[in-house]
Amino acid sequence: MTKKTKQKPKTLRKTEKSWMPQEQAVETIPIKGREYLWGILLFLGVLGCYLHVVTPTIGFSDSGDFITCAYTLGIAHPTGYPTWTMLGHLLTYLPLSNIGMRVNLLPCISGALAVMLVYFCLLKLTRKVVISIAGAGAFAFSFTHFRVSQIADVYSLYATFAALVILTLLVWRETRKPFHLYLGAFVYGLAFTNHLLIITLFPAICYLIWSIDRKALFSVHTMGRMTLFFFLGMLPYVYLPIRGFCHPLIDWGEPTTITSFLRLITGGIYKDSMFKGTSSPAQAWETWGYHFYLLGKQFTLYLLPLVLLGIWKLYRNSLQILIFLILIFLANTIYSLGLQKVIQGLIDHESYHLPSFMVMSILLGYGIMAVYDWIEQGAAKKVAIYCFTLLPIIPLTSYYHQADASRYFFAHDYGMNILRYMPEKAMLFNQVDYNVFPLWYLQYVENVRLDIPVFSVLFLTRPWYVDRLLKLYPEVQLTCKSTVPYSEIFSNIINNNANDFRIYFTHDFATQRDANAPMPPEAVKEGILYSLQGKSTGEELTYNYRGIFDPHIYKEVWANEVTGVYGYYYAWLGQNALQNNEFPKAISYLKKAMKFDKNNVSYYPNLALAYNSQKKYTEALSILKEGARIHADKVEIWYSLATTNYEMAQYDEAISNLQKALSINPNNASVYDLLGICYHFKGEKQQAIDALQTSLRLNPSSQETMNHLRMVQGQ
Repeated sequence: MTKKTKQKPKTLRKTEKSWMPQEQAVETIPIKGREYLWGILLFLGVLGCYLHVVTPTIGFSDSGDFITCAYTLGIAHPTGYPTWTMLGHLLTYLPLSNIGMRVNLLPCISGALAVMLVYFCLLKLTRKVVISIAGAGAFAFSFTHFRVSQIADVYSLYATFAALVILTLLVWRETRKPFHLYLGAFVYGLAFTNHLLIITLFPAICYLIWSIDRKALFSVHTMGRMTLFFFLGMLPYVYLPIRGFCHPLIDWGEPTTITSFLRLITGGIYKDSMFKGTSSPAQAWETWGYHFYLLGKQFTLYLLPLVLLGIWKLYRNSLQILIFLILIFLANTIYSLGLQKVIQGLIDHESYHLPSFMVMSILLGYGIMAVYDWIEQGAAKKVAIYCFTLLPIIPLTSYYHQADASRYFFAHDYGMNILRYMPEKAMLFNQVDYNVFPLWYLQYVENVRLDIPVFSVLFLTRPWYVDRLLKLYPEVQLTCKSTVPYSEIFSNIINNNANDFRIYFTHDFATQRDANAPMPPEAVKEGILYSLQGKSTGEELTYNYRGIFDPHIYKEVWANEVTGVYGYYYAWLGQNALQNNEFPKAISYLKKAMKFDKNNVSYYPNLALAYNSQKKYTEALSILKEGARIHADKVEIWYSLATTNYEMAQYDEAISNLQKALSINPNNASVYDLLGICYHFKGEKQQAIDALQTSLRLNPSSQETMNHLRMVQGQ
């Protein structure tokens, strides 16, 4: 029996010297058992790390919507996400902790699966275990994927499906078996039931099939079967109309007709806001600039050169794969950036680009391979192998703080604080997502204060939402149809129920985020809420806000918003105490407000005023100087500094600070008024008169300035 010799990789026939690399024929080399084992160990290691930092309960953003829908088998916001919902529901039966924690396991598991699949993709391309582990490990702890694998959202599963589609195509590239092509079509169809952005892989898929087997792309038989498997993969969409006819608690889109079903799964309700994020050159510049910042941040600047080196290495090895990956990157980037206006710091928008970041991790693996190939045989090469496996530690240590959500209770505590002090026969209106979804979770999953009807102004535009609440709370009176404009529904509910319910509003109404649904002017502050029929007593309410002052717990956009709400409440208490001449109490409250939110410029002058009222000028100057370091462009800081200097008879310092205020706003009458007084006490009469006259020109009705001018003129 003759021994079969191993064939060397074939190259395309060389005709002449060219800058184009010679494409190698693809060998079918099966993955060995040991290589599978390394992939499984990588999955378990990454999963263990993710579980260590997973969110222990509800989070902000869409987390409450997804967890509530998974628990109640509801229909999540468009595009419905049936696959994620059903998988999440299975995890709710685990005998672990709370429902939120159980469902949060899904992004951990799917995020770790995505990493393992990236490992196998790199293994198929490079044939080197160490390089595959290093590239996949870098993706595991990259800036966006590491963070998104800790919260209940669809994006880590989106990454899993993207990696699985790429892997099945790479396997088909080797085997050329129709089975793998049909499997890829099935996985691609299934991926659509999780997130529509998977469509951005389509140009790259078409290219790779075309470049390998053009007949397959244009074969009616092959494409017919692929289409069949694609639609078989989309079978989870059947969940939506089935549950729609059951009228669940959360029933976005009511997909009980073909029109409403298609509108739900295509995200039709977002069509007015889509592709508006780069409508002007300034917006485009801001959007693309922030995206390039994110690209550089994914693997840290230390590893970014390896990504760039990987482009060159892959170009020399396989131009076909390089074009395939670049098409994924470009289609995903351009489509995602154009989809919606990017809100910096909002992880949802970052996560749209996970396939692009995955491409970068594959290129990073090729960059490592280029370095490996350059190192000569011997001890240096062995040392390099160990060093490569340690590369993921760089993004791990760099982004561990941002990804660690193991003590993140902000959303849960905020929702509980909203409901805590509301009396019986009360109803609540809110406007913004961070107020809405945590309450859904608390009421419909943990059964907290189910007696309170909670109306979100955002969702009054959707008849299913209004009808569901009226069914849950038949005592609520609505005399108009649920299909009329939401502003009419909002005012109708308030007018018809004010005698039977204590009506409350969340803090976002005070900032007038929605001018079509304004809070009634007679509403008064009551804790962190506003009450239509209440009375402002100024008494402090006790709230629970675990970890909010802990610098080791990362606070994203919504957590910072909520922190500001607490700060505003204590600032309001401090302002009340000031008006009542309760200066020690005012100081205590305002110091607490600043502990919550040092970025609110109004807190500094108020605290300084409280200190000045107690003749604690040194403390007032200290707090204002801190404010000047943070808010050097704010007139009120320099004016307050000057006021304190004036109280201390430091007229030169007061004049200097007032001049800084005028350099920011030269038309501030109050600044000129105080400037005139300071010049007067320095004995510079003419300058005092000039300043006071300027103040009167800016504010002719100021009786106080008129009196000051008479005093200076000696009248």
